[in-house]
Amino acid sequence: MARVSRRSTTPIATGERLVAAFGCRELIEKGIVDILQTDIDHVGGITGLWKVAAMANFSNISMAPHACEGPIGGLATLHLDCAMPNFLIQEICSFVQPGEKERIWAEWFGFEPMRMVNGRFPLPSKPGLGFELTEAALAKYPFGGSRPMASVFQQDGSVGEW
Repeated sequence: MARVSRRSTTPIATGERLVAAFGCRELIEKGIVDILQTDIDHVGGITGLWKVAAMANFSNISMAPHACEGPIGGLATLHLDCAMPNFLIQEICSFVQPGEKERIWAEWFGFEPMRMVNGRFPLPSKPGLGFELTEAALAKYPFGGSRPMASVFQQDGSVGEW
């Protein structure tokens, strides 16, 4: 990646799969990346994303956070976006028109997912992250335990998509 970065005039963006704030440090220190796309759910929540954005800002690296794991992480990320001096753009994995995924999130959590208005996400006006998660909404889908996530490996042994 360092070789590609040195030879390219196109800005290099990466990071949505980096885990924990320290996972970004080497990319930042070596000047390999122009735009970091870290995900709040992967880098340690609000504090982790804030640390990454601060490290990136010192090195003149822009932030384009990835937020595709659900509406709660998306709302938390929007709040941080507003405070990042190096914020560029926000990625949200949702449809322009609400679809099945949005209906399911609304049913599971009991609040409507955020929607763009004129090309922007308005910040919620409610306290905290801007939504109220109720026990009644959570009771519909009780925790049924967890199971290990299957790993998919490439032919060379590297970890691929899951």
